[in-house]
Amino acid sequence: MFFRDILLIILSFLSGSIMYSYLIPKLVKGIDIRKISDDMNPGSGNVIKYCGIPLGILCIILDLFKAFIPVFISINYFYTSNIAIIFIAISPILGHAYSPFLKFQGGKAIASTFGSFLALYPISYVALIFALILIFFKFILTIKPNSSVILVSILFLDILVFASNSSIHIKLIVFLSSIILGHKHRVNRNDGDITISLFNKYCKKILYHNQIT
Repeated sequence: MFFRDILLIILSFLSGSIMYSYLIPKLVKGIDIRKISDDMNPGSGNVIKYCGIPLGILCIILDLFKAFIPVFISINYFYTSNIAIIFIAISPILGHAYSPFLKFQGGKAIASTFGSFLALYPISYVALIFALILIFFKFILTIKPNSSVILVSILFLDILVFASNSSIHIKLIVFLSSIILGHKHRVNRNDGDITISLFNKYCKKILYHNQIT
């Protein structure tokens, strides 16, 4: 049982370590997404920006499922203990954030975090809450720079989950995920000052259009 759980943790980590947002642009376009992007992040956001929406969406889906599949299989087919589930759920997020295949310089792990949270059914509401918080701070009460959006969102997610009646292992998964995301999205001096405004530019355009029609 112990060695089986260790194997599942290792496999989950290796699954998360496969950097699709680096590999797919390299194979399809012949480019290193890290070298052409401003933040040198091998993430799906940069794939969308530099390689187009179709490839970007493909990378998002693959990043999500590389975390979802090992966690879902471990929970539903191997019936692992709650302690093992904590490490299995965190491993693909950790693998993406610090991929050994890229000298431990991975991505920012948003899609992988969603994938891991979604696999925690029937308590995958954590993923929904996280998504709603991100949408709120991205489009309604807009915070800049973008790294601050993630930091504020995970803070609110932690507060909501720890205030709920979720089991302790779910709370620990969310907390440990928050540490990883917090480290990957820490605000740098070059990011500029933190600003807060009501609605982002896309929402303002929609509201303005509705007012004049």
